[in-house]
Parts: sequence; C-alpha cells; structure tokens
Amino acid sequence: RPTPLHLMASDDAEPDPEVSDKPLPLLKDLPQEFIRFLDANGVPKEVFSGSLQHEIPRYVRVNPRGRLAEAPKKAEAVAQALGVASVDRVQWLAADEASSCQWAEVYACAASTNLSRAEAYKDGSLYGVDAASVFAACCLGARPGDRVLDL
Repeated sequence: RPTPLHLMASDDAEPDPEVSDKPLPLLKDLPQEFIRFLDANGVPKEVFSGSLQHEIPRYVRVNPRGRLAEAPKKAEAVAQALGVASVDRVQWLAADEASSCQWAEVYACAASTNLSRAEAYKDGSLYGVDAASVFAACCLGARPGDRVLDL
C-alpha cells in the first residue's frame, strides 16, 4: 500500500505552513515519479485533488434552426431560456465569416444549470454539448453535402 503523499515539492522540502498535512484525495494513489513530474513542470497538484477553486461550466449550443437562432440579443435569450441570470459566449469557439463552424454558437453557464427543465432544451432549440467536441467538429471543416460518420 503506497504511503500517503502530501502537497510538498519533494520528500526533503520544508513543509509549506499554508498547506494542510492531510493528503489530497487523488494524489495519495499517484506514483512518486508522477508527483516529481508535476513539480518539475509547474503543474498545480490541485488538478488531482478535486479542490479546484472554480467549477467546470456546462455548455449549450444554439440550434441554428431553433427558435433562439434569430434572437437579437442571443446571450440574454439563452440565459432567459435556461432560467439563469447570465451566460457567456465561448469566445474561442466564436466563428467569423470564413470559419467552417459558423453554426457553433456555444455558451457557458453554471454547472448546476438544469437543462432538462428548460423548454428550449426540450424543443431542440438548445443542445447540451461538450465544448471540446464542438471544437473538434469545427476543425473537421465539414461543408454542406459532406458525409460525416459521428461515432
């Protein structure tokens, strides 16, 4: 059974007074060599502790054929449809005229947002998506008439 690891740079480093002596949940099972790799490359160990200070958002995509597609203030319309105060456009997925993913209007909302209760989700005007999957589809560059097998 591995010895619990503490949030320290190495075994001979001085303990950080700001850091608890309790092992981080996932770190206790990681090999020492991996911990050294994290330290050497400046990777925060909190990534493996489940204690990140921010939550991962939920993403929604506007259906270009749905009722929200032509809304003049789209972000406000999406937020209202989801019953939340606000949503943020995912800028790294924002398309320009030359982009192959002009259809990819993706917004981020709180992870606690319940899509299944939103009428816009039920009627297909909004899709729950993974932003990285949308990015992969944009990189593919499919055009009308192309055949794409989505596994």
